[in-house]
Amino acid sequence: MRFAADHENQITIRVYAQSAHVLRHLDHDEVAAIFAHEVAHLEHFAGKRARMSAWSMFLLVALGAVMAAAGINADPLYGAAFAQVVWVVAIAIGYNRRRRKHQAHESHSDVRAAELCGDPEALIRALTKLHALGRVPDRWDREKNYSHPSLVRRIQAIREAAVTSDTSHTSPGSVDSDRVRSSVS
Repeated sequence: MRFAADHENQITIRVYAQSAHVLRHLDHDEVAAIFAHEVAHLEHFAGKRARMSAWSMFLLVALGAVMAAAGINADPLYGAAFAQVVWVVAIAIGYNRRRRKHQAHESHSDVRAAELCGDPEALIRALTKLHALGRVPDRWDREKNYSHPSLVRRIQAIREAAVTSDTSHTSPGSVDSDRVRSSVS
């Protein structure tokens, strides 16, 4: 039990130290833009999506339990192994499905963050600084293998959405998130 508490404290200290380091390198408007990006994630995963995610996790756990019990009852030697393979395949399918949608969601969160903070260029500066601090490359060799789009694609999507909102005479800083989602997909 003590190990778990120490481990949690170490994680908390590490996150705080990294956050303090990052905050020293960002201006106030850039911090607001990153915060807006995280708020966009919260907006996206609220309500129906949160319930669907919880039910999906519950069903995967239930599938694992049912498959193990059914496998042992059917064939004590090979049934459990077969059940475990089916369960792992189900988890792999779910993970790949989620990963495919994640990049598009990141682009949508960038666009929404630009809408929320009203300054797309502050978000671009913040993302550029975060990539530099994390020593993350601006471009990916195989972008589909990563959780986030490359910095170049993110900046392109933010600027395209900002230009679209300027030509459609909407409120300052707002962007066309539907157009960005379709261009990223």
